[in-house]
Amino acid sequence: MFRQTITRLRAHAPLSVLALGIIVTCAHAARAQGATRLYVADYRNARVAVFDPKAIEPKQNYEQVEATPFWVQTGAQPFGVVASPDGRRVYTANYGSDNVSVIDTTAKPNPVRLYDVAVGDGPYQLALSPDAKTLYVSNFEGHSVTALALDTGAAIPPTKWTLPLPYSPTGMVVTPNGRYLFVNQYQDWKTLVVDLSPAVPQVVNPIQVGPAPVAIAMSKDGTKVYVANEFDQFIQWGASLSIIDAADPEHASESKRIQLTTGSSPRGQMALSGNGRWLFISNGGTANVTTVDLLDEKIVAETRTVPDMVGAVLSPDGGLLYASNQGNSLSIVDTGTFQNRKDILVPFQLPNEPPAMFECAALVTLPACAQ
Repeated sequence: MFRQTITRLRAHAPLSVLALGIIVTCAHAARAQGATRLYVADYRNARVAVFDPKAIEPKQNYEQVEATPFWVQTGAQPFGVVASPDGRRVYTANYGSDNVSVIDTTAKPNPVRLYDVAVGDGPYQLALSPDAKTLYVSNFEGHSVTALALDTGAAIPPTKWTLPLPYSPTGMVVTPNGRYLFVNQYQDWKTLVVDLSPAVPQVVNPIQVGPAPVAIAMSKDGTKVYVANEFDQFIQWGASLSIIDAADPEHASESKRIQLTTGSSPRGQMALSGNGRWLFISNGGTANVTTVDLLDEKIVAETRTVPDMVGAVLSPDGGLLYASNQGNSLSIVDTGTFQNRKDILVPFQLPNEPPAMFECAALVTLPACAQ
């Protein structure tokens, strides 16, 4: 694998007025606290970095700055990060400790790690069901996918099932109706379609894609799946993007493969624009983010960034891409101009502290009046 060691009246006022007052107060409180946070896994130091996007917002011209985030400890070697739709929880897949850390983003004054949940060997990536009741974990070393039940009310989410696979799984996505899970298999160059409806989930369609599929994304309507392949058999040290027609998951197939720039190595995440037209790919091998116009199915931009990109997550309005690298840096790309607006270096906290090794990321928007 590419990795060697492998995220608030008056007493007599009518109730409706009282309720409105609470809503307005809460809205003001949420704005004052800054409701959005960027969580980035630090693989080397068993923690996630928490950034306030407002504090690192890019200016008109390019700049390079230092910024110190708030840190939350996790299990060992966190890689994959995902946030619940309501923003109250962040989950990290901890490759080195074979568990998932659960972070409470609403804790005051700062987010806290609640607990860890044991999963399979070498958890790598995560995916949430559309109803947020199930968390899927790809266990790279364990050749399996584990499903955790988040809706039981148990102190620690129990395991619903573990599905053995022939090879090591990497990226995953769930269809909008929650019935199918698309899972990349690193060694045999396939994306598996898993039917989640039976009591025992079943692989119903192995789709041939490019060599070493890793990152994955799905259109909002579920009709397209995009798979970034770390290697390409036609060009040494090349990579590719597989486009899958997925309207009928059990008969889905690759419809096109786009060759990426020589030296590209997509390892962690891709980000899909809200309108479904633009796909942003973080490239681990090269110091750039590749932008694909999915309307024409062509590469339209290669944006220079800090080297060894892995994470990719869009701002709420889609105007900025936060890209993390396998070092202690972030790049912020303007998605309108495809220009790198800001590089952020995270300084060491202690003289002998190992530098951060950033991996995947998640952007969290907290609900108003989150407790």
